[in-house]
Amino acid sequence: MSGALRAYESMQRIFLRLSAQDPVNAEWQYNLSLGHEKIGDARLALRDVSGARRAYEAGKELSDRLVATDSGNATWQRGLVVSHAKLSLVAREAGQHDEERQHLLRCRDVLQEMRQRGMYIDPSMASLSEDPEQMP
Repeated sequence: MSGALRAYESMQRIFLRLSAQDPVNAEWQYNLSLGHEKIGDARLALRDVSGARRAYEAGKELSDRLVATDSGNATWQRGLVVSHAKLSLVAREAGQHDEERQHLLRCRDVLQEMRQRGMYIDPSMASLSEDPEQMP
């Protein structure tokens, strides 16, 4: 997995250079957020919970900005849900159950907003639209 992490970090350096050249390019910002997600996944697989948290937080910040610029974009909204879902996993791993719950509540809220706007919701995200209090 450390080889995957190195590859993701190399890819991320490319996305960082591109996004620095054109910071308003939403696609490059989105790719940058996906890179943070992949790095977080690799770090979590390596049991580097704090490194995973940093990567997921960076991705969430980008997703927040993308949604703020175009709240009608289902891809940006989905990215925000994924960021919060990943952060809930990190919080659970760290034993921070209140934080886990807050991220799951945010997942639910974003998915409800998407549903109200008639946006497509990936069926794999259905469980994230449930009330975290009702989850096992």
